[in-house]
Amino acid sequence: MVAALEQSVGVTRELVEKAKTRPRADLLRLEALREEALVSLVRLRASRDAAWRHLAAEVGYTDWPAPTADLDLPGEVPHYDEEAVRRRVLAAHTDLKGAVARTERARVQVARARAEVVPNVTVGAGYAHDFTGTDSGALVQVQAPLPVWDRKQGLIREAEARYVGSLATQGDTANRLARESAAAFARYVARREQVARLEAEILPRLRSSHEFLREGYRARSAEVTFADVLQAEQALNAARLNLAEARRELWLAVADLQGLMQLDLGEACPAPRDGAKTEETP
Repeated sequence: MVAALEQSVGVTRELVEKAKTRPRADLLRLEALREEALVSLVRLRASRDAAWRHLAAEVGYTDWPAPTADLDLPGEVPHYDEEAVRRRVLAAHTDLKGAVARTERARVQVARARAEVVPNVTVGAGYAHDFTGTDSGALVQVQAPLPVWDRKQGLIREAEARYVGSLATQGDTANRLARESAAAFARYVARREQVARLEAEILPRLRSSHEFLREGYRARSAEVTFADVLQAEQALNAARLNLAEARRELWLAVADLQGLMQLDLGEACPAPRDGAKTEETP
C-alpha cells in the first residue's frame, strides 16, 4: 500500500508542480493517505516484532534471532478432506483417548465388583511340631470373609454409576471434538475460497481499473477525475487488506485443524477413504 501510494503521489506531484494541470489539493490528499499508510506500517512492524519475541519466550528460546526481512507465510495451503479430518480427530485426540481409558477402567471396576460377590475361600495345609514336648501333627486352615452373605450391592451400583458417567463423558468429548472440527473446517473452506477469489478474480480487476484511471488522470482525460483515482486507490487498498486478513484467518484455521488432529512435526495430512470424493484445490 505504501509503495502504491508513493507512485500515485509521484504522478500527482508531476501534474501539480510541473504540468500545473491539477490542483494542489489532489497532491495534499494523496500525501495524507500515504502518511496514514506509513503510520500503519510502523505500527504493524512493531506488532510483528513483539509477536516474534512472544513466540521465542513461549518456546523457551529467548535468544532466537529476529527475522531480518519481512516474513512470508508458507507457500502452499494444505488440502484437507472433512471426513478424513473427523476420523483423525476421533482416533488421535488425547482428550478422547483419556475418556476411553477412563471408561475402560470403570468397566473393569464393575466386573470386579460383581466378581467380589462370591467370597474368596482360602485353604491352607501344614505340619507342626512342638519341640518342648512330643506333640506333632498336620494343620489344615480354612479362611473366608464374614459375613459370607454380603452381596456387595452398594459397591456394584457405585461402580455401575461411575461406568455410566464415564460413557456419557466419552460421548460428550467425542461430540465436542466433532463440533470443533466441523467449525474449524468450515472456517478453513470459507477462507480458502475467499483467498482464491481475491487473488484470482478481485485484485487483478481492481489493479487494472486503478492503472486505467491513473493513466487517464495522467493524460488529463476529461472523463477521469481525482475522485475516481482516489476511489480506485482506496478500493484496491481495502482489497489488499482483506486478502491479508483472509490469509491470516486461513492459516489460523489450518493451525486449529492440525491441533485437533494432533499431527506430528512433518506428518502429512490424513488421506481420505478409498473412493471418497474430494474437492479440487482452487
